[in-house]
Amino acid sequence: MFCSQCGAPMGDNDKFCGVCGAPNAGAAGPAPQGQPQPQQFVPQPPVANAPKGCVAQAFQDMTKTPGVLQRVCQIAFLPALICVVSVLVLFIPVIGGIAAAIGFLAACIASVCGSGFGIEWGRDLSLKVDDGMDRPLMRSTSFGLGVFSSVISIVLEVIAAIPVIGVVLSLVEGVALGAAGSYSYYGSYALEAALFGSLGLLVLALIASAILGVFFKMFADIAVMHFAVTGRVESAFSLDKVWAAFKHNKTKLFCASFLPEFLTGLVANVVTWILTVVFGAIASVGMYSYYYRPTGIEAIVTGGGVTLVLFLVLVAFVTVFLTVFGKMLKHRAVGYWVAR
Repeated sequence: MFCSQCGAPMGDNDKFCGVCGAPNAGAAGPAPQGQPQPQQFVPQPPVANAPKGCVAQAFQDMTKTPGVLQRVCQIAFLPALICVVSVLVLFIPVIGGIAAAIGFLAACIASVCGSGFGIEWGRDLSLKVDDGMDRPLMRSTSFGLGVFSSVISIVLEVIAAIPVIGVVLSLVEGVALGAAGSYSYYGSYALEAALFGSLGLLVLALIASAILGVFFKMFADIAVMHFAVTGRVESAFSLDKVWAAFKHNKTKLFCASFLPEFLTGLVANVVTWILTVVFGAIASVGMYSYYYRPTGIEAIVTGGGVTLVLFLVLVAFVTVFLTVFGKMLKHRAVGYWVAR
């Protein structure tokens, strides 16, 4: 059977929904003797074919709802601005390094709070809350959800990277043995064979880690949203319930969990390359010669001065701003997936 509030699957004997905490009408006790039995409510299954996808609906909420886009940009602007100031103070002699480290820490805290705010914004869809964007940003609740989400994501990313780590260690061992063999008996063929075999395994390990990374990313988003809706930490580790929700419509979950951050990251990379070309062309004026033609990054670093500072400031701002923006869009899209 399904929950009458959020549509999540639940057992016939469960008194409360494990996702939203709503009472199970079908599990209510019998009416007292002498009174007519109430008509049993049969919950409807969740809507599988919504008019719009989760990501499209979340983006529409950002752009069409009055005041929401402004609020989201304010939340993403705060850590980006702190990061920009940290980059600027980095060039101050003596105290610049310490002040910049403090600034980067403050930017990280603001970014984590922004991620937690996005989780709450996605959770509001299951709790039927309409005024969630009015809540303050720098709160312990937002910070706690952001930290919880970051810790789970990092742990699962490390687990997903285990195949690559194992192959890299095997590659180091193979190169060492191949070098020893080529030095002693077999010429260079032993080293070439070890490199060729290890590099083939490395490619397979990278593919396996990429697939596991996407899988764990979706699983982490569901676990975090499960915890945010129920308000209980142990609910995120109820693997049976999280897995039951995970198996429900994985294609839309992939779009909601993966596409927002992928697209915003792609935009950030494109903007970074454009800035590299522009500032590299500016810095390379007068540096080109018949024998030496520096790349964009080489020209910016070698030229230094105002060009280097402006380049770092703009790259830091764009990267941090789009990262927080993408996280908020993702959590809203995952919130739609959970609510449906």
